[in-house]
Amino acid sequence: MRSELVDNYFAEVMKSTGGGSSQVFKEIYKNIMDNRIFNNLKQQLNEMIEDEKSLISVDEFRKMFFTFFKGEYKAMMIYEKVLPFVTVWNVGENVYDAESQIPESETPEAERMVSVQKLTIFIDSFNFFPVKVDKIHFKNTSQEMTHVMTSN
Repeated sequence: MRSELVDNYFAEVMKSTGGGSSQVFKEIYKNIMDNRIFNNLKQQLNEMIEDEKSLISVDEFRKMFFTFFKGEYKAMMIYEKVLPFVTVWNVGENVYDAESQIPESETPEAERMVSVQKLTIFIDSFNFFPVKVDKIHFKNTSQEMTHVMTSN
């Protein structure tokens, strides 16, 4: 039962984030950003959920994102690439995936927010995205540290 449930979940995750998200995944891998930080961000946001829509403001998400990725010099670039995949529009009781789906009468009331559920799916698909590795990266090597340790 559990195996089938997990298999179905990952099949759904990989199907729902296909397309443009794979380019973001490759960019994240290229910039050697640690997936454990993404997982910690996901866990913290899931603990913060107070309503059933699981939405947080874009400003709050931005603060949390940069709190978790404070040491990464490419964090702003990754943030801007991830944001379109996790953004939704909230109008009263309704949540729309795209601004174009909002009826004309409700457009002025629409609030741009981040869906924790979409972020969770994005991070899960990032964790299980198949990646072709061109060269092996040794996670404990640091050019800066080697320079400091070998200089007199």
